[in-house]
Amino acid sequence: MGVKVTILSSVSAQNRMAKASSSTPDGLTFVSFSDGYDDGLKLSDNIEHFRSENKLRGSKALSELIKARSDEGCPVTVVVYAMLLPWAAEVALLISVPFQGAINSIIQFAKNLKRMGVKVTILSSVSAQNRMAKASSSTPDGLTFVSFSDGYDDGLKLSDNIEHFRSENKLRGSKALSELIKARSDEGCPVTGVVYAMLLPWAAEVAREFNLPSALLWIQPATIFTLLGKLTSRDVPTFMLPSNTFSFGLPGFKEQLDALDAEVNLKILVNTFDALESKALRATGKHNLTAIGPLVPSAFLDRKDPSDNAFGRDLLQKSRDYVE
Repeated sequence: MGVKVTILSSVSAQNRMAKASSSTPDGLTFVSFSDGYDDGLKLSDNIEHFRSENKLRGSKALSELIKARSDEGCPVTVVVYAMLLPWAAEVALLISVPFQGAINSIIQFAKNLKRMGVKVTILSSVSAQNRMAKASSSTPDGLTFVSFSDGYDDGLKLSDNIEHFRSENKLRGSKALSELIKARSDEGCPVTGVVYAMLLPWAAEVAREFNLPSALLWIQPATIFTLLGKLTSRDVPTFMLPSNTFSFGLPGFKEQLDALDAEVNLKILVNTFDALESKALRATGKHNLTAIGPLVPSAFLDRKDPSDNAFGRDLLQKSRDYVE
């Protein structure tokens, strides 16, 4: 498959393997870290202290290894870990814009990651969090929500200056994301990946500063992505035309497209599935499109989790004024 693999383990494990094995599998790179028990764990040792040190030092070693690989031009794209090492998949950060479609996809993807044992933190603006808190009676179990103030805590109004909003959102959002990544590292739960929604290219910039892998979550069909840059004014929805009153998303969309053009081999997670758009997923050679959909609650898809029957966070309160 052509994948470069690095195996990280403790010094004690590496030493024992070196003594017991006369050869090392070709093409694999082994890296060790000291967990404070380089001679191995003994029955007389304090198991809780061992677990604490293994998590603390292992998390730090993994974080440093991810950064080193990025500096070398070989960024880590995935982390696979063994049983009893949940810290290896401690945190994936997901950043969402305050739009229901994006939030639904982000939350469902987060729930899918959680079922795989990944701890997930979702970062969004105070206004989005407030609206979700008012409209939703419950929060999906196992997910952590963190908010930051973008200066528009009551939400964006049509009379507001859109350029000022975008500038503040980028400035404050970048700072919040940076501080959150640092905080998780200080807590011994280093972030191992950043996934962000459309219109938030600054999230990828912050991830690069920390040498973390990042990916754009594209919630539209893969076919739409392959057509970007080829559309004329007659092809796009009228709300995206400069003449439309509600075209405030156009500058952000253009910024996102410019960021995509500047990236090479960017990881893009698409809310689709291979059987539906196999050709579209492979139509662009510049970016790596990976199908991860359809992002709908498990109860309506594979039924592996019957309790997962709703996305979980709504921006608008459900209407009770209807007739069945």
